[in-house]
Amino acid sequence: HAHAFSSYKAHGFPWDEVKPLSCAPRRWDKRSRGTLDDALGGYMMTLVDGADTLAVMGLYEELGETLETVTRELSFDRDVTVSTFEATIRVLGGLLSLHYLATEPRVWGRAAGV
Repeated sequence: HAHAFSSYKAHGFPWDEVKPLSCAPRRWDKRSRGTLDDALGGYMMTLVDGADTLAVMGLYEELGETLETVTRELSFDRDVTVSTFEATIRVLGGLLSLHYLATEPRVWGRAAGV
């Protein structure tokens, strides 16, 4: 996970995903695959979706940075057509996990000991 997450941050952030062969970001605002890119929406899906894994792995410093980034930069003010399925499982699910992790004292109690 650490390799994939750092590669996303280096090559794909703030876009939703990284293309596996070129390591270029998949951009919601520059369609390269027609309407297939509409599903993205520009919500930093990989960052939001993968954040809970950081806590599970004990990567609390990275989790804190991710929480700050999501709070500061995530916006839903876009005129795009998105996949309800992708938005629900990746964005809504990721945000619910982040909210829980950010407010759960047992998570941050462990983080203080790191």
